[in-house]
Order: sequence, then structure tokens, then C-alpha cells
Amino acid sequence: MAKEKLSVDKAVIAMGGKLKEHIGSNGNSHLPVTEDAPGFVPVEMYKQHQQLFQHRIRTAAKTDILKLKPGYYEGSQFINHPASNPKPDTPTTWISYVDVIDGEDGRREIKIMDSFSGLSWKRTIHTGGNPESGSGAWIQYYGLVTLWNGYSKLTKAIDLSSDVHNSDGTNKYRNIMVQYMTDTRQTGLALGTVNGVLINHINLNDNAKITAPDLYEAELTFPTSTTAKLSRNKRINLYTHENDKTAYIQAMAGAINVQKIMGVM
Repeated sequence: MAKEKLSVDKAVIAMGGKLKEHIGSNGNSHLPVTEDAPGFVPVEMYKQHQQLFQHRIRTAAKTDILKLKPGYYEGSQFINHPASNPKPDTPTTWISYVDVIDGEDGRREIKIMDSFSGLSWKRTIHTGGNPESGSGAWIQYYGLVTLWNGYSKLTKAIDLSSDVHNSDGTNKYRNIMVQYMTDTRQTGLALGTVNGVLINHINLNDNAKITAPDLYEAELTFPTSTTAKLSRNKRINLYTHENDKTAYIQAMAGAINVQKIMGVM
């Protein structure tokens, strides 16, 4: 089909319409981009793009986290920070990252991560926008950092992948978690601190006619801030014979094997 040929007058009118689409009404503003048409990014949209992909907004002192507009922020001296409990009005003294995302009808999602420690929290506000609704409180995330991985009774100190202390001597991790397996194939997790992790386990004999429970205990310690070992690993066996009610007791070689050492953030 041949293209329609326009008269000079009609061509000028068409060109004027295209020009208005490009620069906006009366030539004073550009048409903004929409879901249906390409256009020019409004200032507010540009700022949102920058804080999401380039640089967070720096907040003023004593900014209330629960009153922030949707956006991505960085700052210190926040109030209503979860780590300020039981005094939420006390400003923080460290830098945090805050993400605020709104939904419909007042619903909101807020996430916080502290820059120095990596500790994280989240909170939801439900329909209506009352901060006491939704989760109603800050929910803390727990993260695991693998410090060592293997299978050993750790009779000698092993090197950890990172220091368990900060440069100022404080503990880097709130807890230390140990994953273990016994020689009789029981598994478990034990929780402690950099001051030591006690591992306790019980094993019952598989023969129902013979009473012979094993009691296991080991202790993980940190000779230095970058090494770990089992300072003790004990196994106590109580047993009877099938036709003998007399109970006997014996100390045996330790039976706990460490599989993984983790720092709990």
C-alpha cells in the first residue's frame, strides 16, 4: 500500500503534534516516561534511581526510622533502631543502612543492616499504617559464617578462616555454633561462645536386651583468636551383661568429631 502523501499544511500540523509529544505541553516541560510510552525521567524518579543503584540518601541526626518515606538510606543517630531497646528514643552512634518499601493501604516493609557488624533486622507494618501492626516489633536475622569445615576430633589446634575477635578485642560473633558427628553416627549442633562450646550427647545400645548407654562430652576452645581445638573429648560407657543385672562403667576414647565451626552473627 502506498503511503499517503500529505499536503504542506497537514505535514506541518503532524510535525507540530510530534514536537509536542517530545517536549511536552506548551514547550515548557518534557513528557514523563510511563508504562506505555518512552519519555523523560522526572526529577523524583531520577532521585529514586540514584539512591537505589548509585548512592543512598544520607539522613539527618535523630531521624525516626518508622517515619521515613519510601527509599534507601544511610546514616547514624537513628531513633527507633532495634538495637536501641529498651530505649528506642536514644539515638544510635553507628552507621546503618535502612530500606523502606511501601505497599497498598499503608502496608510497609522496613529493613535495617548495621554497617560495622552486619547485624540485620526487618519489620512489617500492616494495613492502615499503624507501626504496632504487622510484625509489631523488629525481627532479627541470624547469619552463619563458616570458620572451619572438615571432620576431626581436633586433638591439635586448627586454623580458622577468620579472627573471632574484632580489632578492639571485642567478640566478633554473638555465638559460636559447632556441628558434630559421633563415632556411632549421631549428629547435632552445639551452641556456645568464644569462651568455649560444650558438646554433650547420649547414645543407647541398639541391643534391647543389653543396657549400655554411652555418655559423650567434648569442649571446643580457642587457644588463640584464630585457632580452635577440642580441649577434652570424653566417652563414658555404662553397661550390663545379658544375664547379669550388675552395672559396670568404663572410660573410653572420645567419640565426638567436629564437622563445622561457625560464627553466629
